Amino acid sequence: MRSARLATRTFATTSDAVSKRVESVTRLALRALQCGLGVDVAVLRDYDCGETATELRRVLDPRITVSELAGDQFVAVPNQLLELHRARGCWSLIASSNAWQYCTSVNIGYMLAALEEGAYATGLAIEELQQSILKGEIANTFAGYDPAKVLAVGGFHSIAADLPGKFEVSGVDEFGRPVTYRLAGVEETVTLALMALRFGKGIAPLIPEGGARYVVPDAEHDQLRYEQHLAKMGTKEVRKERMLQETGLSRSLIEGAVLDSYRVRALT
Repeated sequence: MRSARLATRTFATTSDAVSKRVESVTRLALRALQCGLGVDVAVLRDYDCGETATELRRVLDPRITVSELAGDQFVAVPNQLLELHRARGCWSLIASSNAWQYCTSVNIGYMLAALEEGAYATGLAIEELQQSILKGEIANTFAGYDPAKVLAVGGFHSIAADLPGKFEVSGVDEFGRPVTYRLAGVEETVTLALMALRFGKGIAPLIPEGGARYVVPDAEHDQLRYEQHLAKMGTKEVRKERMLQETGLSRSLIEGAVLDSYRVRALT
């Protein structure tokens, strides 16, 4: 079996936020080590206050690699991590530190088994995104890839960079309020469609073992990130549709690329 490494991205815009970011990353990284994974932490240099990497290196297990990478958090940085993993000849897992509860030996075992069986993309259907992930729309909240095949279609693509101005889309949050979010953060959708065109079936969505949850920013103590989360979730489907439209692709390509043995229905 090929080895695997888990990559996570993080940043803190202010010194006051460093400790929370470090705590979240530490939880995910320690669980990943316990699952037998290598761990790469990418601090987003263009967004960070300049203190997060130093603190992570101070507190994390020395087996964990901490790098400061420049570029867009949804495109350039994950593509650099994929390049690293391809060079190492390992499977590539990408996860948000807010999804640390999903990093269990059972879930990781399922993901690695799917990749070993020939999937080029696999992912855990976390509760907020379950319906779309089970249709093959793997999210980098907790995903696994064959890095060579992702990079063969150009990695993750910046669609908004080719559009005039600061392009944003509108939606409605869970409270029925209008929200906007920039056309970014769902770049994996286009990549999955391109892999489906090139390689055919190869997507393996997974229902994770029960009990885990995605840690949503605290509304009382982190109001800005909480509002950003609501806007992100309220526009996610619109952003996916717009990105696919801009590239002349469709969601049916992705759903059609789900491996037959991994076609499951959402739990109700």
